[in-house]
Amino acid sequence: MSIDVVTTIENGLWDDFLANSSESTVFHTRHFHDAFRDSTRYRPYAFFLVDHGTVLACITALQTRVMGDFLPGFTSRVVSYGGVATRDGAAPAHLRKHLPKLIEAYDETLRSQAVYSEIRNINDPMGVLLALVRQGHRFDSHLNYLIDLQDGEEPIWKGLAGNRRREIARAQKQIRVVEVTEETQVDVYARLVTETYARLRTPSFEPDVYKRVWRSLAPSGFLRMTLAEHDGDYVSAFASLNFKGRSIEWFIGSNETGDRVIANPVLVWDGIEWACRNGCALFDFGGAGEPNKPYSVRDFKSRFGGNLVNYGRFTRVYSPARYAVGVAGYSTLRRVLFR
Repeated sequence: MSIDVVTTIENGLWDDFLANSSESTVFHTRHFHDAFRDSTRYRPYAFFLVDHGTVLACITALQTRVMGDFLPGFTSRVVSYGGVATRDGAAPAHLRKHLPKLIEAYDETLRSQAVYSEIRNINDPMGVLLALVRQGHRFDSHLNYLIDLQDGEEPIWKGLAGNRRREIARAQKQIRVVEVTEETQVDVYARLVTETYARLRTPSFEPDVYKRVWRSLAPSGFLRMTLAEHDGDYVSAFASLNFKGRSIEWFIGSNETGDRVIANPVLVWDGIEWACRNGCALFDFGGAGEPNKPYSVRDFKSRFGGNLVNYGRFTRVYSPARYAVGVAGYSTLRRVLFR
């Protein structure tokens, strides 16, 4: 086999690549991919750069309609949650020469399926930056917080803002953290997250998605969900995606009671503790917004300490005209649905 890009591959080759790529994430796994395989609203994609039977690089993506059935031809987007992952030990010059094939195949396939593409980098993208920019993907700054877990819980606890430590210690006396083990609890998690995003006037996954992902990832230990119980009611929800020593905060949500009793910080801290005790080297907050723009979520995450990084995102608009209509439609729909 010559160097080529394929969209289907044997599980053994897929898993071999993941094992030999320090840039691979849970989003590159077939488990995450398969969670959306039979979905009607979402469609998963995977592209592999193969050199004589060895996978050199991979990019996975998920097509979705931002506003469901409202203006589907104008609001369909593709998001690559893990970015481009490359094989450890691959010759840099060889990768630079052939990575454009991977990006070209990605764009040629998806330009007819979506108005725009967004590649969210989990790792430093310098190794793939040139290939993406030359293909027309614009780099935009986007922040994130990463916590090094290798020295254990104590220095991390001491690194929290003083008032954050006091809040957590006080709230822990009122809250019981429950690990999700049944699908009925996943329904509770989905409800709390969906209600939270509705309050924020932001679209979220359909509730059924969380159950699909739980079924696909939880048996392998790649997904952990928790709920905060207060006075017999579930008031907050948290999930982390865990793969190869990296624990990534996924979706978090709470109701008014959860906000009042400060349940979210308790669940986040529980997630950090769990990651420390289960062999993770890094806790990833999953994004902290754009620089120089006020963002309350970034403020929340900053109080847990960690290192602020800017791995950014790549955006390519495939149809500027449809994109402009979609942006206007999205703004209108938000005013109608979330007024």
